[in-house]
Amino acid sequence: MTAKDEAGVRACVDAWLAGWTFDPTHPWSLDRFTPILHEDAQVIDDYGHQLSILNGHKDYSGIWGPMVKQYMKQWAIKCEEETYKAWIGDTVACVSFVLRGGGEMANGEVHKLRQYCTFPLEKIGGRWVILKEHITTDFDYST
Repeated sequence: MTAKDEAGVRACVDAWLAGWTFDPTHPWSLDRFTPILHEDAQVIDDYGHQLSILNGHKDYSGIWGPMVKQYMKQWAIKCEEETYKAWIGDTVACVSFVLRGGGEMANGEVHKLRQYCTFPLEKIGGRWVILKEHITTDFDYST
């Protein structure tokens, strides 16, 4: 592992967090995830008390795009820095962290969110990409 790899992995995670931070002037878009999410990435998430498994950009955009557009007005998430851990090799890495945030839904309700995240990554063509999002919601905190 080099300092450049460590910075590249963290930049990928930060770009993912930024992709899930949006408002009407800065809308959600798959374009934010295309450079950092492998085109065949698998997503396992239990947001909304339902387990969802998505495979690749088409599923990601097809599910999250309409859901965000219909139900969410603005959203902001950040990494709880003390929870961020990274294991980085020459071409593979894995990060885990807790995210916290929330936002306003289209109906005006305000929600808060805390989730446990694990992302395996791979260095492809000199850049780090997320191979899988595994996210578990803290339902005792989240609304």
